[in-house]
Amino acid sequence: MFYLNKTYEKEIVNIAVVAKEDLEMVNHLSGKTNKFLKLSFRNVSDLMSVRLELMPLIRKNQDQR
Repeated sequence: MFYLNKTYEKEIVNIAVVAKEDLEMVNHLSGKTNKFLKLSFRNVSDLMSVRLELMPLIRKNQDQR
């Protein structure tokens, strides 16, 4: 979270931790929630620029799982 604030301070308006059910889990009906980061942006172009930079990192982490 601090990395995102520091690196993308001009693009990201707010970062919040939200508890939600992960619907991709096998037992998603059990009611167990996970913590996710909710990022808020000023406009769509800021969203797309940050997304373009973060997607390779996200894919790399998913492959390591």
